[in-house]
Amino acid sequence: MDEIGELPIGVQGKLLRVIEDKMVQRLGSSADLKVDVRLIAATNRDLEKAVEASEFRSDLYYRLAVIPLRIPSLRERGDDVLVLADYFLDRFQRELRKPHLALSAAAKAALKSHAWPGNVRELQNVIERAAILNDRELSPKDLGMPVERSNAAAAAADSTAPSERDQLESVLRECKWNKNAAAEKLGISYKTLLHKIHAHDLD
Repeated sequence: MDEIGELPIGVQGKLLRVIEDKMVQRLGSSADLKVDVRLIAATNRDLEKAVEASEFRSDLYYRLAVIPLRIPSLRERGDDVLVLADYFLDRFQRELRKPHLALSAAAKAALKSHAWPGNVRELQNVIERAAILNDRELSPKDLGMPVERSNAAAAAADSTAPSERDQLESVLRECKWNKNAAAEKLGISYKTLLHKIHAHDLD
């Protein structure tokens, strides 16, 4: 089940009964049918926060969270963005019959530096749009992205930038050590924040 975090509360109760009783009724029927299924659910919401906000049933959450798997967001996965970009570019090359499409070095740098708030779907849309509108090596402008800073400029900027630990501590203090609020302000999940806090000895 995809995007299970968007399931209405009333439907959540029905799903919980199916999981616990292993019985369903076909639409229009009153007869119970026994089912034996394995449920795999996905969501990009923080269900722990949704439970705290009474937006997701805690009993259903704990029935689902038997083996939780967290897939890091695209911005946390380093060179994976280039692997996925090549996959989408190859796909659209064949679909659009544009064999000369390629990613320039500057385009690859821009892809790696982008934050990807829309994750893989955003990347797919960026590559598809560029493939439709071009028939050559793609530049950052073709992807709708700024040119990556030069190494010298990046190094100069990074030398004056606060460390991750300083940024974490600053946001936590600003949020009065409310971890949920800090995670939201930083744009990361609650679990990722806890991991970073522990890694930097801020707990």
